[in-house]
Amino acid sequence: MEAHMQKYEASDLTVIANCKKHKLPQTTFYNWRHQLSNVEKPGMVWFQEIQLTPGSSVPIISIEFAQGTTIRIEGSISASFLRQPSRLVVSA
Repeated sequence: MEAHMQKYEASDLTVIANCKKHKLPQTTFYNWRHQLSNVEKPGMVWFQEIQLTPGSSVPIISIEFAQGTTIRIEGSISASFLRQPSRLVVSA
């Protein structure tokens, strides 16, 4: 199932053409895609949304990556700062 989906994603075929080529019902294809989308993959990062109100601040931000890297920002960060477009570059 996973190998088939990887081949499909690497191809230029539409879902319909892919299913016809492999004699696969479209419902099966979509079920496979749904099942695979719910599987946690190595390197996957989960984010939790936080609600900020005007004038509030976040005392600590911690981003933990699957391979063990953690980015921590300590201190007080205003909600208005977090709404600004930012770019974070991390190098080894």
